[in-house]
Amino acid sequence: MNARLYSYCVILLTVSVSVLAAWQFWVNPPVVGSLYSDTLYAFNGTITILVAPLFAWGLKRFTAEFRRTYRIFCFGVGLLGLSQLILFVAALIHLSRDQVTVLTSAPYILSFWLEFLGLRACAKVLKIKTGWGSVVAVVGVGIVAAAVAVLLPRADAGTSTQVAATTVGALAFMGSFSVFMAALAGRIRTSTGALYRTALGSLWMSLTIFAVANLFILAEELWFGGETNQYLFAFGILLDSVASCILLQAGYAHNFIGVTTLEKAGDTHEVSSVDIIVYAAGLVSNRAEIEKTLDTMRTITARFGSGRSMSAEDQRQLREAYLEIERYLTTRDPAQRFTAADLRELVSSTLHLDSRPGATFWPQLPPAKAS
Repeated sequence: MNARLYSYCVILLTVSVSVLAAWQFWVNPPVVGSLYSDTLYAFNGTITILVAPLFAWGLKRFTAEFRRTYRIFCFGVGLLGLSQLILFVAALIHLSRDQVTVLTSAPYILSFWLEFLGLRACAKVLKIKTGWGSVVAVVGVGIVAAAVAVLLPRADAGTSTQVAATTVGALAFMGSFSVFMAALAGRIRTSTGALYRTALGSLWMSLTIFAVANLFILAEELWFGGETNQYLFAFGILLDSVASCILLQAGYAHNFIGVTTLEKAGDTHEVSSVDIIVYAAGLVSNRAEIEKTLDTMRTITARFGSGRSMSAEDQRQLREAYLEIERYLTTRDPAQRFTAADLRELVSSTLHLDSRPGATFWPQLPPAKAS
């Protein structure tokens, strides 16, 4: 699967659907909502439901257990996109606000629940301990937030009291989930190796903006009655659109975890043994598992600051540190599982060890087994 081509197709299809939706709502204005918010629902729903496969395809090289955790997350993302498309279709067929609330509340809540469970399972597989993954905490905070939101005074939105209470309660519940998800994604990002950071950084940013958007829409619902103020409401949906675009970037980046070339071909700058260890460590899914091994490198670089002045003993210690990281990646890493031969080929091709000068331990490594 060509991730770049698929991403371009997602962008083209999303823009096309959005333009058609805007034209439709311009010619035939929606009964509920506005041209702005309902067009953004079409944009958000299309891009979000299509981004889920990008995550799944990007993890084919990873362990089955790790892929299962992301599969749960992908189902949640897809359901979120479907929920947004339901809002778009509801505007097309002129459903009332009460009908829209009944149709979308459950799918929205379920989508956030699945995304949270997927991230929680991911953290568990990677052996990352954090309170942000507590089911009791997120459900408890969500119930309390929903209860408080329902009891707060609300602006008249032209809907029944029961539906208005359902709307703000669901928004508060989802807002709590989105905050926990953003914090959990951030915790996973800071615990992983450097080569995971781009993909997980985009995911964290997307979920953070989703959280801000949910809280903004909740506040707007309480103070202004939701879509009564169409411009403020559309701004909240626009934040969702920004988050959806960053989610697309995250899905695309997941297809290149660990295979991004860090050095340009033809670079004549000397490569050091430290460069090799830093790159290999970046492939580790949980850096805490190799911190003691990295201490060896830190001790040596603190003395010399560069691999070029290292003694034979220093190079030997760095070689042993690399072999320890290699053993972890080939036998114990929960996300990716390499063979020693494949790992060395990846390191060599990425850092261009055959074409760049530098005295390293690389030629002194023992032979690697292919499997």
